[in-house]
Amino acid sequence: MGGPDRRCPLDPVDITTVDGLSVTTLERTAVDVACAGTFAQAVCVAESALRAGATREGLTAALVRAGRRRGIAVARAGLAYADGRTESIGESWSRALMRGWADVPEPRLQHTFTRDDGQFVARTDFDWDGRLVGEFDGEVKYGGDTRAAVLAERRRENALHALGVHVVRWTWSDLVHSERLHRLLRDGLRMVGL
Repeated sequence: MGGPDRRCPLDPVDITTVDGLSVTTLERTAVDVACAGTFAQAVCVAESALRAGATREGLTAALVRAGRRRGIAVARAGLAYADGRTESIGESWSRALMRGWADVPEPRLQHTFTRDDGQFVARTDFDWDGRLVGEFDGEVKYGGDTRAAVLAERRRENALHALGVHVVRWTWSDLVHSERLHRLLRDGLRMVGL
């Protein structure tokens, strides 16, 4: 009754010790989680592992050691698409969703915008051709005083608008109801002629 199994023996290289306990390594844990989920979940865990210090080579080696098991194809696809430049799971989930929409081109990640005089304006989550910026807004983007954070974000967005850049924003709710994010991005792309 064939088919791959979820269980997979551990190679000694996939085990480490943390606070006196034997646990799987970051890379192996990421592979195990990726095998148990969807493509979006695999991208999220692979990018989180990369942000936490895993290497692409280490993740690839852990995938190879995992062998033929249920979910391995999803884990491979998630790792192949993963990019360590994302800065949060919300950005990772956003990227994974965008990949599924043929009418949303691949965005540039963490692009720095400057004025003509070289003065820094912003580093953005996503951008398309320097004309549209996409920003995932988690619960706490700047920390501390909410009023100050809102004012800082308003100044940042005004500076981007002054460069001729349109900004679209989304939240966790838009990721859960992904049709809203899709519509927001499509409308933004259309508005800037992309």
